Amino acid sequence: MALIAEFLRAHHEGDKATMKEVAAVLSHFKGYSKCIDTFIDQSQMGAFLRKDMFSDIVPLCERSDQLIAQVFTSPEQVMGKFVSNIYNGKLQEYIQSTLSDRNNDPEKYLKSLHELYSKTLQLSNDLAKFKMGNDPAFLKKLTRQIFSKHLDPYLSIETHYLKDKFTAVLNRYYDSKNHHKRQFQFGGIHDLRRDLQAKLGARSSCV
Repeated sequence: MALIAEFLRAHHEGDKATMKEVAAVLSHFKGYSKCIDTFIDQSQMGAFLRKDMFSDIVPLCERSDQLIAQVFTSPEQVMGKFVSNIYNGKLQEYIQSTLSDRNNDPEKYLKSLHELYSKTLQLSNDLAKFKMGNDPAFLKKLTRQIFSKHLDPYLSIETHYLKDKFTAVLNRYYDSKNHHKRQFQFGGIHDLRRDLQAKLGARSSCV
């Protein structure tokens, strides 16, 4: 579409006036959504260069929020979509990649999950200053979406990990004391009756 191409060119050249003009025309047509998507994609291109992408998100949103306010007729809607795209796109990919080692190293997984979740909560607090619509729980919902597959089984994973950790510590303690735990075997009432009959039979034969 020619107008989208014109908007893209203006964005590359930093021509805010043309961007605003094209966006205003497209706001009356279906192409407006495509215009917003193009802006979001171009704004994020090459934006996440650090190993810890959390450091890049707030500065990117601050720059983009200023430009969005100057270009679009519905800045809150665009900013909400911009942030949602970050959470459900690059941020979610980063989190899933970091937490991919759940089965091989539970301790590392739990530590990473706690760190990433804490950073995301802090990120949401930092982004709360931007106007992104009327839903006060918007950022909270985004956080829940990207962590749902990890938070739901969290208690089970942590309980299993702590149980294994406790067993390992207990075994090391016994080893340091050169102590061997006794293994007890418990039979049912049938075994008890059999043992008693054997003892009584042995006594009767001695009389």
